[in-house]
Amino acid sequence: MYQIGDYLVYGSEGVCRVENIGSPKLTGVSRDKLYYTLAPCRGGGVIYTPVDTGVHMRVPLEAAALEELLERLPELPLCENFPREPRLLASFYQQILQTHDCVSILQLYKTLYTKQQALMGNRKSLNATDQRYWKQAEDLLCSEFGFVLGLERPQVVRLLKQKIGESL
Repeated sequence: MYQIGDYLVYGSEGVCRVENIGSPKLTGVSRDKLYYTLAPCRGGGVIYTPVDTGVHMRVPLEAAALEELLERLPELPLCENFPREPRLLASFYQQILQTHDCVSILQLYKTLYTKQQALMGNRKSLNATDQRYWKQAEDLLCSEFGFVLGLERPQVVRLLKQKIGESL
């Protein structure tokens, strides 16, 4: 169980701080169940989630681990085995994001960034599905990398693109 003051990566929300543990005084919320009160580190707001929620939660990676991932980024292979049917693409991307694994999410980000760069040469851009999941991957990466490394979102994006550019 996390403690008050702990930071955690909460589902697709990104890094949050545990503000309280207890039963929130909200209508319709069971008083018999413990909840985390989470404060997202980006965007503000409050999240109430049961301590035994099914939403994936984990401790953010350490700075050394994230820096090592950044160094490995140019060598990470692109995602493979994309579905041939465009209507199955969203499900494919969603499965990658739901792993909550930084390496897999970095691979997806790198794949879509590389695809975008190739399309730009033909004056085209990613389709809406690619753009949506590229942004989701970027949001997750920026939340964790920014929090752990003390960087603002634009700095994280520049860093990711710089590292990917080393492999192109």
